[in-house]
Amino acid sequence: MSELVFLPVEKLWPHPDNPRKVVDDLEELAASIRENGVLQNLTVVHVPEHTMDEGERRKVFEQTQEHGVNSDEYKLAKALLDSGKVPEHYTVIIGHRRLAAAKMAGLTEVPCVIAEMTEKEQLQTMIMENMQRKDLKVYEQATAFQQLLDFGDTIEEVSQKSGFSVTTIKRRVKLTELNQKKLKDVVDTRLISLADFEELNKIESLKIRNEVLENIGTDNFKHCVASALREQEIKKKLPEIDQMIKDNKLKEINSSDPYYNNAYKEVSTGTKFITEDWPEKKKELLDKMNKMLAKNKGSKPCYVLDKHWGEIRLYVKVKEEKSEQEKKENAEAKVKAKEAQEAWEELKRQCGEIQQLREQFIENLKCTTKNKTTILQGALMAGVMNGALYNGEDHDSIKNLLNVDETSMEWDQREVAYANKIIASDVSNWPKLAYYLFGDRPDRCLTTSDGYKKQQPKYKAQAKMLLLYDWLQKLGYKMSDKEKALVYGSDEIYENAKADSQKPVHAGGAAEAENGEPGEV
Repeated sequence: MSELVFLPVEKLWPHPDNPRKVVDDLEELAASIRENGVLQNLTVVHVPEHTMDEGERRKVFEQTQEHGVNSDEYKLAKALLDSGKVPEHYTVIIGHRRLAAAKMAGLTEVPCVIAEMTEKEQLQTMIMENMQRKDLKVYEQATAFQQLLDFGDTIEEVSQKSGFSVTTIKRRVKLTELNQKKLKDVVDTRLISLADFEELNKIESLKIRNEVLENIGTDNFKHCVASALREQEIKKKLPEIDQMIKDNKLKEINSSDPYYNNAYKEVSTGTKFITEDWPEKKKELLDKMNKMLAKNKGSKPCYVLDKHWGEIRLYVKVKEEKSEQEKKENAEAKVKAKEAQEAWEELKRQCGEIQQLREQFIENLKCTTKNKTTILQGALMAGVMNGALYNGEDHDSIKNLLNVDETSMEWDQREVAYANKIIASDVSNWPKLAYYLFGDRPDRCLTTSDGYKKQQPKYKAQAKMLLLYDWLQKLGYKMSDKEKALVYGSDEIYENAKADSQKPVHAGGAAEAENGEPGEV
């Protein structure tokens, strides 16, 4: 049996291939060690001082990529790369949590047993020891299984050693194909079931699997998987569909052509080619194609292929050939349509560029005492524009204040009229405009629930009312006791009135404006 020795903690290094990547929840263990010491020894292997070989350098470099530049792990790995030498130390095989907790407890040395193990034996020992823990992350399990396979074990041997089934090991190992950073992020931050990973593994394309991985554990996951699997099946069937189209000399047309052009007669309303009964559907489709060709001799057989939903529809072109004049006019129309499309695309591109300039300006803009009022006026202008055009509660008050005559105005004219009036509005109007945006009306700000005419009123907080009073108090408004009782629910008129009703949002009294005078805009 190996001799028990006490080794300094600075000489003990965590194993770089430890399956358990995160060592957390150490407070309780550290407290126990602080009081009783380390009761169970660590198992370590001795590593003499040596120059790193290429394999070690690669592994150490990968560690620098895994950790932040301010972490101890990064600093150690960077120092090793710079020197090219590994100093004498002991690598921990069993006891990573105990070592971390001992450091937290302030111990300078811990009891260890120095073992002699090959690299494969070290890995197997760590994996078997960690596999007994229920809180081992799924990506940690996957990495551990893959490491054993890399060392030459078969899946059956890994199954015997770990106690996991062959099927489970295969499923876990498949997770190592995924983007490991994404995988770690979603596993650590979301509630994910193993069934979710089984669904994910049905997607054959690694690129698409990684894209869908971003949605695992969210409400979008099932939809994303279903879409990916549908597109996967469509992609598999397309070569077969393409061959059928080629064999029957069908011409593809746009999906919109039959709806806007009387030249096309529908032969088949649509055949899904990703259904389970595809062999039967295929026979029906071929039969339709043959009948179409036999029945419509002289007509051109056409098809519309919906690659998104996996459906093909059959048509025949029945309209007579166009005259030379019609052909010429159609050609000219196509040229104009192409030019118009190009103009729209260019306009879209240029508008996108100037929008980026505006967005970048705002992203870099700092809110200061000097520009704060201007920023708030911008928010008010946008709110007033929206209220004037789309909110019936605010519209009439804003229209009257700005003196906008909407008579005989088209919608776009009305928009421009309001924009000009808002820009030109005197600063004395700003308090009223801001107030109108709250839609403050006696019948619309009742602090009660529906059905108030049929039963004793019940208090129900009104969000706009709370925000309105918060704003008014910051401007210097003083609430009466009656207002407080009505607004915050303690008035005896309410059936559900409570003494500890909701407190005001703004409980600290009126705030002062930038110049020190309350209420001045």
